[in-house]
Amino acid sequence: MNAQPNDLIRQTTDLSAEVTRPIPGSRKVHVQGSRSDLLVPMREIALSDTPKVFGADKNAPFTVYDTSGA
Repeated sequence: MNAQPNDLIRQTTDLSAEVTRPIPGSRKVHVQGSRSDLLVPMREIALSDTPKVFGADKNAPFTVYDTSGA
């Protein structure tokens, strides 16, 4: 094995920080599940307006399941 254990720990820490950082234009929300004590982590993503000939249509945020664990 070429990698030293300390190198693997550092790389894992760097990767963990990268994948759990806030995503621009989104926010973490929790949606109530099938039971009142169950909260499901979701990410609400802001969408830009849809251009029209005269003005623009607002788009509602898009919600997706958040697997980041943070």
